[in-house]
Amino acid sequence: CGIHLSASQIKTYRRCQRLHWLQKVAKLPGKPKPAAERGRALHTVMEDHLSGLFSIQSRIDDLPRDLIKGAQSALLNTPVLNVRQDSGVELFVEQEFWINGVWTGFIDLVVRGNDGRVSIHDHKFTSSKRWIPGVAELEKDPQTIMYAKAVSDFFDVDTVTCQFDYYGTRSIFWEPRTFELTQGQIEVRWGELKSGSLKLL
Repeated sequence: CGIHLSASQIKTYRRCQRLHWLQKVAKLPGKPKPAAERGRALHTVMEDHLSGLFSIQSRIDDLPRDLIKGAQSALLNTPVLNVRQDSGVELFVEQEFWINGVWTGFIDLVVRGNDGRVSIHDHKFTSSKRWIPGVAELEKDPQTIMYAKAVSDFFDVDTVTCQFDYYGTRSIFWEPRTFELTQGQIEVRWGELKSGSLKLL
């Protein structure tokens, strides 16, 4: 029937049901947001780097002025940026997923090591460290739960490592938030998220 739910839709509904209705039902156009546009552009830079199209370092001088600090911040995360050069890992960049044909999204980066361990990496670009949530908040975030559910089901693993990387856009910084979720934790949280979001269908 074409109905689908993303983590951003669920979060918008939780924050403000009226806003969710205006955006998703009435489909009123929103105002352009420069910060969101900048974040999308920086995501593309990261995606191109991890896909092997070019390195951030080689293109940094050609980037628009408002993207340079974000790209410089991303360069601090050498473990993620170098992972594409490690022959012992599988990379899934901008990986689309569907859960039960309804819940959907794109994961910035999924890494499966030669030991079978799987990790999820999400790139976040922000102007200030004060907007960075703590691990306890991230563990319960709909995005985390959906990503972990999709990955744990697909790879059939008992534990998923989640890493949210926050990069500065006005000043240069990298703040990672890393934690693990077990299969049991994922299933409990997924059940709660699924039942709570059914009203949006």
